[in-house]
Amino acid sequence: MYKIVGAFDIETDTSEGFGLEPLKGKITEIAVATRTHEHVFVSANESEMIVRFNNWLMCLPVGEVATWGGARFDIPFIWTRAQILGIDLDWSLVPAGPVVKYTPTAPHDGQYEVKFHGRLDHFDIEPLYKNFAQTSSVDWKLKPVSVAKGMSPIEVDRANLHLLSPAEREAYAASDARVTYDLAVDYIN
Repeated sequence: MYKIVGAFDIETDTSEGFGLEPLKGKITEIAVATRTHEHVFVSANESEMIVRFNNWLMCLPVGEVATWGGARFDIPFIWTRAQILGIDLDWSLVPAGPVVKYTPTAPHDGQYEVKFHGRLDHFDIEPLYKNFAQTSSVDWKLKPVSVAKGMSPIEVDRANLHLLSPAEREAYAASDARVTYDLAVDYIN
C-alpha cells in the first residue's frame, strides 16, 4: 500500500531557451506539497535551493514522494544540477528503461526509479493516468488531467515563465505541486 507523504515539481529558467536542459539551464523554483501545505523553495543561489529541498526530503516520514513525469525530467534535472554544483544528494538512482512519452532529459538517456536518503520511494504518477486521459478525452498532461478530476491548477505559458513576476511563478509552481500530490492521493484511494 502506498503512503504519499509529499510531492514536488521544479521550474526552470526559460529566459535563454535552456529550460529543459540541465547542462545549460538552472532550476528557479522547487515546489513541494504535503497533505496540509505547499511551499516553494526559491533563491538566487541554486545550490542553496537544492540543499534546502534535499533537507525537506530528509524530514518527511517514510513513504512515497510523488511527481508528474519526475522519473524522466525533475529527478534527472535536479540530479544533474546537483552534480554540476558539487552537491551530494544521497539519492539512489536506478535506470528504469527508456522514456516512453518525451525525449529524455540530456545527458540522461532514460528515466529513473529513485530512493531518497534510503527511505523515501519515488512515485511517478504520470504513467498511471494515461488510461484516464484517454477515456476522458483529455491530453495526457498534468493540467488537463487535474482539471478533468475537478481540480483548478494555475495555467500559464510555460515557455515564458521568465516573464512572470516572482509571486506569479511561485503560485504556479505551488499549484503544480498541489495537484500532483492530490492526483497521487486520488489514484491510490
